[in-house]
Amino acid sequence: MKRYSREEIMDHLQQRIKNREPIIACGAGTGLYARAAERENADFILAGARSNALINGLAAEECVFPFHDVNEVSCELAKHLLPVINRTPVIAGVGAYNPYLDAGRLIRNIKKLGYSGVINSPGSGAYAVQLKQNCFQKEIELIVKAREENVFSMAVVRTPKDIACMCEAGADVIVIQCQETAEDCEEYISYQSRLARSAYELSKELIVLADIGNLTNEKEIQRLLTETKAAGIVSEEAVESLAVQKEMSKVLREIMNVQ
Repeated sequence: MKRYSREEIMDHLQQRIKNREPIIACGAGTGLYARAAERENADFILAGARSNALINGLAAEECVFPFHDVNEVSCELAKHLLPVINRTPVIAGVGAYNPYLDAGRLIRNIKKLGYSGVINSPGSGAYAVQLKQNCFQKEIELIVKAREENVFSMAVVRTPKDIACMCEAGADVIVIQCQETAEDCEEYISYQSRLARSAYELSKELIVLADIGNLTNEKEIQRLLTETKAAGIVSEEAVESLAVQKEMSKVLREIMNVQ
């Protein structure tokens, strides 16, 4: 497995944008899904507690319950994902909100393991306002340290203020994520479109990716890309697993209908 430099990744992304090809980032909590993502030419594989939780059938929020250290999960996943990947940059999910975290030391360790970058996921975006203010500052520090170490970074954001902070910190890619309050597809896409406009108002050169969240319909995802004008999409739940879920549901319905 090759570890890619920040410059190599940025060159690749700029070429994708120049060719008008969408950038695709897929989560992988197992080696099987990582290989599937690479086979379909995903631009990134995201590895971390969030992807691992989703693959194991848990809600995304459950990965931050205090049963384990989410950063230990990312380090452990390196043993399972990196040996089976040949050419795709693998990005480590980091729970930067840990008050005892030494971001610089963790980033250096992540580089040694073979990861090509970091993303602030799982993040503190869903926390209560006061708690998020304290925790999100640690996520900003993670991105600052990544730039100091010349490591590629992706920043998950949920508000225009988040975007401004992460741009100032030096994030290479902005990943816009919707608040959990969005009740349907229309509201979800509308919210992400507003965030994307906020990002492009800061700089039209920003690389912005849209998180597809619970959208699984091809037309809805295409709308998300079109209306946000994002350079691509992020799915921290492996795209392959979504297809598996659909196929399993179909088979189960057929079994249930057997007379």
